[in-house]
Amino acid sequence: MTKRKKQRGQGLAGVVSLFVGEQLNEVDPLATRTTPADEPSKELDPTLDLISQTFKHCDEYIEDPSQPECLRKFLDRARSPAHGMLSKEPYPKLFATYQGKDWMGVRKGDRVRVVMASRMGDVGCTKNLNADVGYQIRTAIADLSDFSETPF
Repeated sequence: MTKRKKQRGQGLAGVVSLFVGEQLNEVDPLATRTTPADEPSKELDPTLDLISQTFKHCDEYIEDPSQPECLRKFLDRARSPAHGMLSKEPYPKLFATYQGKDWMGVRKGDRVRVVMASRMGDVGCTKNLNADVGYQIRTAIADLSDFSETPF
C-alpha cells in the first residue's frame, strides 16, 4: 500500500476521498486527527461516505460465531485459496433473501442464490436458484438475510 493511501485511509475508499479532496482543493481533514494514523479511529470520517465506513468484508463473517453456519461454511470455501477448489467435497450451497435496493431485476424480498464471494468483500447473487455460477448482482452480505443451504 502506498504512503498516500495510508495517510487517507485503507483501500478504494481512501483513494476516492483523496481524489475528491484534491478536486475540491479542500484542506486535509486528517491533519487535525487526534488518533495516530496506525490506530483505527472509532469516529466516522466526514470525507468518506457512510457505506465505505460501515461496510463489513465477507471475510469478517467466517470467524463470527453469531452468523449462520451455512453462511460461514460457504464463505470459508469460497474465499479459500485456489488450491482449495481441488477438494473432492461438494461445494456448499447458500441461499438468502435479498434486502437491498432493486437492481438488475433483483428486488427486495427475492430469494437468491449466492454463487461467489469476492476479494473486494461483496458476494455475487442470482435469482436463478439452480445456477452454480454466474451472478446478476453483487451486494454486501448485510443486504442479505434468512440464509440457508436450501432455496426455501
